[in-house]
Amino acid sequence: VSCSSSTMTGLATQSLMSQMGGASSMTTLASSFLGSSMKDPLLSGLMGEANTATVTPQLSDQLCSILGGGSTPPLTQDQIEAGADELTPAQANAVNNNFASSLGGMGLSSALRSSVTNAIGPSLPGIIGALF
Repeated sequence: VSCSSSTMTGLATQSLMSQMGGASSMTTLASSFLGSSMKDPLLSGLMGEANTATVTPQLSDQLCSILGGGSTPPLTQDQIEAGADELTPAQANAVNNNFASSLGGMGLSSALRSSVTNAIGPSLPGIIGALF
């Protein structure tokens, strides 16, 4: 099941994904984040020559799921926890920094950026470790 946008109205009842602009925003975020991460020297050994055309929709669906978009996540919590073990602390930090940079480039309010970071940040290194 792919990412879908919520049809609820009112900021308080909208999922974080909907507040960010819906499914297309998730794809944009995933693509931007993967692009910057693939260029990061700290992550080149982990990501290698990965096919971002394959990984971007998986990451987008995972983000959608975490942010309340109603999609079925491609990774289980066990896979994410195992994936976290694949990264060094420096790589995990690089993943979070690249995500923060990509999120910052989306023109979102600081409150929304903070909410999204709090929702995704703890799982993000594990997600990347599991996807790659």
